[in-house]
Amino acid sequence: MFAVFMLTTVFAGGCANDSSGTRESNSDDAAGDGDSSEADSGASQTGTGSANAETANAETADAETTDAETADAETADAEPSDETETDTSEDSDGVKFDLGPPLDAAPTPELPSPALWYSTQDYLFYIGIDPADGTATTPVQHDIVADDVLPLFGGGLAILEGGGLLLVRGPGSVGGYYDADSTSVFYAEGDSLPTTVPGVAYFEFLGKLPDNTAVEGLHVDCEGKVYLMDSGIHSASIIGNRLLRFTGDYLAGDLSYEVITDLGMADVPDIDDMSPGIDIMGELTDSQGFGLDSGRLYDFNYLDGTGVLLGMAGTYGVHVLGGPFFDDDVARLYVMDSSAALFEIDPVTLQSSGALVVGPDVMAQINPGLAGPLSLCDTSFPQG
Repeated sequence: MFAVFMLTTVFAGGCANDSSGTRESNSDDAAGDGDSSEADSGASQTGTGSANAETANAETADAETTDAETADAETADAEPSDETETDTSEDSDGVKFDLGPPLDAAPTPELPSPALWYSTQDYLFYIGIDPADGTATTPVQHDIVADDVLPLFGGGLAILEGGGLLLVRGPGSVGGYYDADSTSVFYAEGDSLPTTVPGVAYFEFLGKLPDNTAVEGLHVDCEGKVYLMDSGIHSASIIGNRLLRFTGDYLAGDLSYEVITDLGMADVPDIDDMSPGIDIMGELTDSQGFGLDSGRLYDFNYLDGTGVLLGMAGTYGVHVLGGPFFDDDVARLYVMDSSAALFEIDPVTLQSSGALVVGPDVMAQINPGLAGPLSLCDTSFPQG
């Protein structure tokens, strides 16, 4: 602004001096010409007046132009440019700030070590799994201590988010009719569980399922919701089979549930244990999974009850550990038979590894279930 003002002053002064020189020249011409000078003088005066008017107009125009230029300059100073608006790393004095690298996405939760659990009678067993090749360590036996009577028949086991174990037991014996009692539900906190060293696993009694409901297998979806396989009126028939899902705060004793699927007409006669599935990309799936019925392994859709018999493998325990648990990022399918022998099964060819380990002979006609942690996956169960 200051430079523009100085140029305007010099320019206006120059115009005034040029106008004065014109008037002096006209006056000398008039004095030398005599009478005609008067006429010329009149013309000269008229011309001088015109010159003065033109000069004044020029000065006014120059002043207006200068004012306009000054206003434009002031406007340009006042209005920030697009570059200033979008450059968030530079302040009004031109000082640049180092904003650092862009923020990273939220870190992926750290996975626990791969492992499997099963339970029978008043024992809990831990099996470590080698992330290098999927082989198993010898089962470690822990005693179960519960704050209520622990039924010794029936059974299901699941690992919850945070590492806690949910255990269901009873009622009656395998093959019995369920018409007078319900399944008992127990919970052990993850931080309190013994693993590689024999110890005591303390389970809290959460209550019994409402409506004389008896369940066998447990299943956890990719969002951590818990599903229960209702055995219906009999543990060895399809009549009354349903897939249930907890809706209440079950860890606080609210064992209310909703029915997800009526399995009374399912392709699988009776399901003893449930597991996540593996899709063609090797990723975990939850509503399409593996179902095990007394040694018959199914690829099973838990939403509509359709399934395909894959072959014979295991007896009462099945679980998949996702690829992120292993060095080669390949998911693995495990089954357990009634002698507590653990096998890895190829999910496509059904080829068996042979017995990886064999646990203590304490199965005693009980569904041990087979539980393990979940890696990250996307659920396909309905929201609830």
